[in-house]
This record gives sequence, C-alpha cells and structure tokens, in this order.
Amino acid sequence: MDKEQTKYNNFIDVLKGIGAIFIIITHFPWTDAERVKFLFPFWIETAVPLFMIISGYVYAISYKKQGIHCLSEAYLPRNIVNKLIRYTFPFLVVYISELIYLSAVGNIIINRDNYLEWVFCFFRGGLGLGSYYYPLMIQFIFLYPIIYFIIKKYSHKGMIICFAINAIYELLQRAYAMDGNFYRLLVFRYIFIIAAGCYMASEAARMKFKTGFALCLIGIAFIVGVTYLGYSPIIIIHWSGTSFIGCLYMIPIIFLLIKKVKNCRFMPLEIIGKASYNIFLTQMVWYGFGSWYLEKYIHNRAALLGMNLLVCSGVGLIFYFIETPITKWIIKKIYALCDKP
Repeated sequence: MDKEQTKYNNFIDVLKGIGAIFIIITHFPWTDAERVKFLFPFWIETAVPLFMIISGYVYAISYKKQGIHCLSEAYLPRNIVNKLIRYTFPFLVVYISELIYLSAVGNIIINRDNYLEWVFCFFRGGLGLGSYYYPLMIQFIFLYPIIYFIIKKYSHKGMIICFAINAIYELLQRAYAMDGNFYRLLVFRYIFIIAAGCYMASEAARMKFKTGFALCLIGIAFIVGVTYLGYSPIIIIHWSGTSFIGCLYMIPIIFLLIKKVKNCRFMPLEIIGKASYNIFLTQMVWYGFGSWYLEKYIHNRAALLGMNLLVCSGVGLIFYFIETPITKWIIKKIYALCDKP
C-alpha cells in the first residue's frame, strides 16, 4: 500500500473548518436580497455539498487504511457500527436536550399518544436548521461502499456512471413529483459529488484543464441561471442551486486544493474542522432556541453574526471535547461485547 496515498491530509480539516463556518453563516437570518448580493449561492450555501465531497475523500482513504477490498468487507459490522455510533450518539444528546427544553417551556407535550411522532422526528433529523444532515450521513454510511467500488473498478468512467445514476434519480423524483421535504432527506441527490470526493482519493485521479474549465462553466452558468436570471429547471426542481449540476464548478476547485495545497495548515481552522459535526449540531440548537435572545439586545447585524459564530463554534468545540471520549468508550465497549464468545 502506498503510504503517500493513505497519509492523512491535514488540509481536509481546514476545509471542514471553513465548511462549519459557512453553515453558521448561512443559517443567520439573511434576506434573499442579501444572499444574492453577497453571492452566497457560490460559496456560503455550498457547505453541505462541500462536506459530501470531503466525506467521499476521507472515507476512501479510510477504506485503504483498513484494507477493505470488497463490498462484503465494507458491510461488516465492525466497519459500520462505529460510524453509526459516531453520528448517532452526539445527535441523540442534542435531540433529547431539545425535547427536554421544549417540554419544560410548554411548547410540546410528549406522552404515550404521540411518542411515536417524536421517534419519527428523530429519524427525520430532529429540529432546527440543517436537520436533514443526520439522516443524510446515516444513509451515506450504507450507500458509500457501492460508490467506492464503482470508482475503484472504473476510475473516471465510474464518475460517468455515478453522474448517470444521479441524473436518473432526479428524473425519477420529478416523474413521481417527490415532495421537497422528503427529497431533502435523501442522500441520492449527492451521489455524483460523493463519487467526486472518492475519485480524488484514488491513485488514478487526474483532471485535464479543459475538463475542469468545462465543469466550472456549466456549474456557474446553472447557478447564475437559477438564482439570478429566473431560470426554472424542468427536472431539478428541489434544492436546485446545490444540485449535482450546480455543484459541478466546485469539483475542479476542491480537486486542485486537495492535490496541491495538502501541506497547508492553519491550526484554528483544523480544530474547528475536527469538531465540525458537533458545531453543526450546536448551531441547530442555537438558531432554533437561543439566537433570539441575542437579537433582543444586539441590533448591529455584523456584531450579531460575530456572536453567533462565537457561540456556535465555542460551544460546539466544548461539546466535541466532552462527547468524543464518551463516544469512543461506547464504541470500545460494544466491540468488546461483540468479541465475547
């Protein structure tokens, strides 16, 4: 195994840190005019697609380190359970905290007649802005091995296959008039960009200038058309700005950064990047239940945004440093129980 190929790229944590900051910024109460004015569709609103590309890349490196060579190995419990717990335990903590708070202030009532509703709410991603992310990542865990081995076997042709699968999914959701609230919960809309991240980790990863330029041009033209020129896509009707077509321009940019800037380090962003999932969960709670308090006393929008960034990143980091050892202990105990005869 090529050690260079499996060596951890610290710049990935920098990108994750940037993505975490983008998440906090995009959920700030901007007006539609401000989002358009500050070109958010080209950077701030691409945070989740960025995380999908990064996840595709990081999981590919992990598979190589673990020596996973076939689908059956990828789906072994030891390769699935730890990831499920890693996403589920911190989310469960946050979700239960939300329910306790809402019950205490009298906003909701949980009893034997409606408890199933709150169980289903958990699997829908809970409450708060960006709540679809948890179910996306749980699906990601089970979908990723298929994408990985498509790319491993067919290389750049695998990218074409994944693009076609993504396009077929969009055609089907349009043909059957899929509800937007259901569409947002399904990871299939990200198949191609996950595959792009996976491809970036492969030894054969190459991108010609003409290909990269074409991808940028198509992606930018699509976003400009949808956001600024009033174009209404016939097929991609939900979340079109961050669809696999709109995100095409990101692929050559991220590819170039990962391949050429991998030795670039910035410790504050790396730390935020490592805690990005916890920060994501924290901002869900904060924007849902806490940010209104600041809005009562801080009327300068720049100062208010700065405080939201500080609270979400600061509390998210504390959450990360407390939760991570507990999650690792849980995983270790579960593995110990599984290993017992």
